Amino acid sequence: WRAGWNALFRVGHVAPPGQGQFKLFTGNPQGRGDFNYVLPIRPDGIVVAGDYVYLAGREDLYPASKSILLTYHLQTNKEVATHVFAESPTFDGLVVANGKIFISTKEGKLICFDSK
Repeated sequence: WRAGWNALFRVGHVAPPGQGQFKLFTGNPQGRGDFNYVLPIRPDGIVVAGDYVYLAGREDLYPASKSILLTYHLQTNKEVATHVFAESPTFDGLVVANGKIFISTKEGKLICFDSK
């Protein structure tokens, strides 16, 4: 399987906020895989570790007032955890190591969550 996120764009400009145009999927973005979710965030980072996929980003609203860390279990195809935080994650600044999830932020902080 492959995992990815998909932002649908119109020619010349980025998708408007709040339209549900960001997806996490396995298989293909048309929903033919086992796993297909419309995301409530504009993802800045994604990590697959073991049976879990972790995504972090600002909420898909304008103006965004919070960031969200989402955790999905790939074997059951279920969302298993959601953590809300105020800081903005940096692009590709999500790491999983030693049972912890680390998020670097644009404000210069390093946030740590327990992956359990």
